[in-house]
Parts: sequence; structure tokens; C-alpha cells
Amino acid sequence: MRSRLSISLHPEDLNRLENLQKNLDEKDILFMPSTSFVLRLALAVLEKTPNEKVKEVADKMPYYKTGRPKQQKI
Repeated sequence: MRSRLSISLHPEDLNRLENLQKNLDEKDILFMPSTSFVLRLALAVLEKTPNEKVKEVADKMPYYKTGRPKQQKI
């Protein structure tokens, strides 16, 4: 079953994703990996990572509000 997912990424996270894609390609790990493939790869790695390590990294990550930025009223 396929489902579509639309996500918004903070510029820092988008930059992190692009750098990861570039790094995987330059190190000949994957040839021009798609965003979808990198996200699936990250999920597979995250699934195998011990919970303590996940918590340690999650505790250091900044929290960003989700959703569209509020438009200023004129």
C-alpha cells in the first residue's frame, strides 16, 4: 500500500538532508539517493538504534513548531 506524505522541513533539517544525500553519493555509498530513499534508510537505522542513544540525540534536537508560518495582517 502506498500513501503520500507531505512534510515541511526547517531549513536546518533540509540542509542536513541535502548534505547527507551529497555525502552518500560522494563516498560511493549510494548513487544520487532520492529524498524518499534517504528517509527510508534513516528509519531503518533509527529502528536498529538503541533507545538510550535515540533519547540522547532527541534531547539535543531543537523543537520547531509545525505548520505554516502565520501571515502578518495588513
